[in-house]
Amino acid sequence: MKLSSRLPRLANRLATSAVVAWAAIACGGTADLGGTTPAPATGPVSQEPAPGESGKEQGGSPSAPPKPVAVGGLDPDLALRAATFIGTCVPDDLTNRFLDRMYTERGGESLDQLIRSSLGCFATKTNACAAVTECLGVTVSVIGACTQGCDGNAKVLCADQRELRVDCTATGETCTDVAGKPLCAPGVAKACDYTTYASSCQGGRPSWCGRIESLGPTCADLGLSCTAKSNAPSPAVHVCAGTGPACTSTSGYGPVTARHDGIACNGASTLRACINTFEAAVECGSVSKDFTCQTKGGTSFCGLASECAPGAASKPTCEGNSLVVCNAGKIAKVDCTSLGFPGCDAAHGMCSPP
Repeated sequence: MKLSSRLPRLANRLATSAVVAWAAIACGGTADLGGTTPAPATGPVSQEPAPGESGKEQGGSPSAPPKPVAVGGLDPDLALRAATFIGTCVPDDLTNRFLDRMYTERGGESLDQLIRSSLGCFATKTNACAAVTECLGVTVSVIGACTQGCDGNAKVLCADQRELRVDCTATGETCTDVAGKPLCAPGVAKACDYTTYASSCQGGRPSWCGRIESLGPTCADLGLSCTAKSNAPSPAVHVCAGTGPACTSTSGYGPVTARHDGIACNGASTLRACINTFEAAVECGSVSKDFTCQTKGGTSFCGLASECAPGAASKPTCEGNSLVVCNAGKIAKVDCTSLGFPGCDAAHGMCSPP
């Protein structure tokens, strides 16, 4: 998703007020903050990020990186609250998509990991978009002039008179200029050329090139295997994949994130899933202690109920000042005014930015 596709629309409503984003152009825009959409499994995976992209750099850091979420540690109520803040203040995806990513993805870019480990930060926040700044360290401002580069340890990106300021310290990284592009990177960054980079498994972690050499998650920690995938005509790419039969990953595949696409339920607590084109068994309680295997409309998933099908298809709606969201298969309502927003924006399926 390009920055220009949604920021101007938000800017018309926000005027010159600051808004916040942690993955503002997560679908590959002019100034990506991280969270790229995986390439489809039917085509080659590009290891090169979109211009300005970050958050993919794993490894050493000048301060503490995001802590992994404990097994079964995601709280659906906190996840919904955090996703509502982010889905309103981020010029990218809505609440439903952020929830889906929290529940179905493991590993991921540094900012993806940060959000999952920072849900508690949102628990008592009532200050609208300022909450996302305070919890995630990323701010989007509508300004007349912008200078791209590193400002101290902040990565500053510019597009359409918008400034995107990312505090690299929040993810335990350092702002580094690589070929004229500011990135949040580990303490020691090794430049690389994605067109010739030879991916491999390093200590059970898939390596890849996103302007600097980077490492994905430790696959064995996720119950997965570090596997080489054909990426013709580009070099092969290594990913964390299931260890079962081959399957079709509807969400695509990539070296950074292990996303599970539901195939069917195997009993009440286990989801047969496709992870990077190979099957794996996902114990729903490992995502959240409250989750069991659910099926709705032919879609199987780990969730709370089967009242609705979670994910991109379930766009949030408004009921008065409340945002109505499919949260892990359960229809939930969030009072936007209780989070500091003026109301609910029915036209866009989000709380109204201040």
